[in-house]
Amino acid sequence: MKTMLRSVCLMTLAGVLAAPLLAADGEAAAPKKKAARQQQQQRQQGRARNMFRLPKSIALSEEQQAKVDALSKEYAPRMGELLKKSNEILTEDQQKARREAFRAAREAGKKGKDFRAAVDAAVQLTDEQKQTQKAVRAEMQKLMEEGRSKLAEILTADQREQLKKARESRPDGARPKKPKNNAT
Repeated sequence: MKTMLRSVCLMTLAGVLAAPLLAADGEAAAPKKKAARQQQQQRQQGRARNMFRLPKSIALSEEQQAKVDALSKEYAPRMGELLKKSNEILTEDQQKARREAFRAAREAGKKGKDFRAAVDAAVQLTDEQKQTQKAVRAEMQKLMEEGRSKLAEILTADQREQLKKARESRPDGARPKKPKNNAT
């Protein structure tokens, strides 16, 4: 009986002493999670700004550049929200599987539809997730088409033709390289 009482007392004492340490670990992890969330939001908005990146061969006037920058500022938050919505569809395990599938597909040299098919197969979405993802992708596509239409209004006829040729000359699914200085 004394041994059991002593064990209970020791366990209680250990719990009391360990509780503040566990709480401190949780508080220390909170800023890391917040920083990771902010990084993800910045990446999403960066992807959204990429909608309006033009080939180097297309030189914009200052007025055109200002209009493109305004478009980017208008569309980046909207696209960022859709990207966030898309990410929220997946569980943590699915997000991990997606990251690993991205790496594997990139290393295998897959592009475009083949790339997305490989990633989608690894994620193993439920039917409900597939429907939600399909709806979000449709919204993204609509937003991108709207943005491209507004971009086309800013460009001259010659610039639009140059852009069309540049897009047609890209291999299936290839995207233009990111500039080193993160400019649009």
